[in-house]
This record gives sequence, C-alpha cells and structure tokens, in this order.
Amino acid sequence: MGIKRGVSLYSYQEEYFLRKMNLEDCLKAVSVMGATGVEIIPEQMINEYPNLSEEFLEKWRGFQTVYFIYNKYYDIIFIMSRIISIGQASEILGVSIS
Repeated sequence: MGIKRGVSLYSYQEEYFLRKMNLEDCLKAVSVMGATGVEIIPEQMINEYPNLSEEFLEKWRGFQTVYFIYNKYYDIIFIMSRIISIGQASEILGVSIS
C-alpha cells in the first residue's frame, strides 16, 4: 500500500472566500488531483458549524461517494474563550474517526 495524498481545503480558502469556488468545486478539484483525504475548514465552509443538520450530513456523504474522499481531521475547539483539554480533544477525535 503506497502513500496516499490528502489535501487541506485551506489551500482553496481564497477561491472559496472570493466565491470563485464552492465547497463542491473544492472537493472536485481535490479528487481530480488524486487525493483521497481532505481536511475542511468547517468554520468557513459549513454555515451551520458546529451544529450540523442531517441535510448537510447527507450532502457530505454524497460528496464522499461522488469524489471518493474521506474526511479525517483534528480540530482544536474553543469553548467559552478557552481551549479544551487534551482529554476532551482526544474524546472528540475518537468520536470523529469512529
């Protein structure tokens, strides 16, 4: 099994911000270059973050199917102006990858 490519959508932040690309355009570009892993910028690219609707999750699963990508990321979460503990972050990461 060889090395797999992953891309952070941070690389597309300007195109996204300037509305030259939407989330699906970014995912398509990542897929075309052969990457199978993607890190999104949820605060920027998901309007309802962190409370994701079932509608968004269904749309996201569709993107994964169409573009053959998966999302695995580690997010430092700020709660009430403080960074969560390593234990809390580990717990969130465990839920994210399960």
